[in-house]
Amino acid sequence: MVGRRKWDSGDRFNRDGDDEAEHGVVKPELEPELTVLYDGQCRLCLAAVDSLQRLNPREQLRYTAVQQTTAEELNSLFRGEPPDVLKLMELIHVVDRQGRVHSGSDAIIRAMRSVRGFGPAALLYRLPGMSRLADALYRYVAARRYDWFGSAGQGCQPDHCDAGPFAKPDDSSGSGAPPNGGKG
Repeated sequence: MVGRRKWDSGDRFNRDGDDEAEHGVVKPELEPELTVLYDGQCRLCLAAVDSLQRLNPREQLRYTAVQQTTAEELNSLFRGEPPDVLKLMELIHVVDRQGRVHSGSDAIIRAMRSVRGFGPAALLYRLPGMSRLADALYRYVAARRYDWFGSAGQGCQPDHCDAGPFAKPDDSSGSGAPPNGGKG
């Protein structure tokens, strides 16, 4: 992609992928429609964020790694009642401008609805039993994401990893789990 630059999880992007703000400051008229909170140590999560970004969503999205989010930002985003940080690490969260919070498979579906062509696929989620099935599948994969995909470490961004494609987590125990216990 011409003009593509290294992505920082704190950056805000408009629909064209250009920077909207620096140093975490977003002008009110540029406030994102959706904020996506994800585990910045999870290779699968980084790949999902990169894929979503490449799909050029219709809505303005802000991608934020939980590890790089301050308590003040979380209080503001969740209107004074943020979930526990471990819960944020366990599930992806999408928060819209109105303060509605989507987590896990519901967050994935909400983000998919912002991409042209994925709206009809997201409607499948509304079929009887599909949300329960999607939640079970999400939790199954999330609980194993570090074993299957490894940990990103400090050298990773959504569009590349300096650590190599098969790097294991940087834990001294060799367990393959991140410092937070590998909750997915």
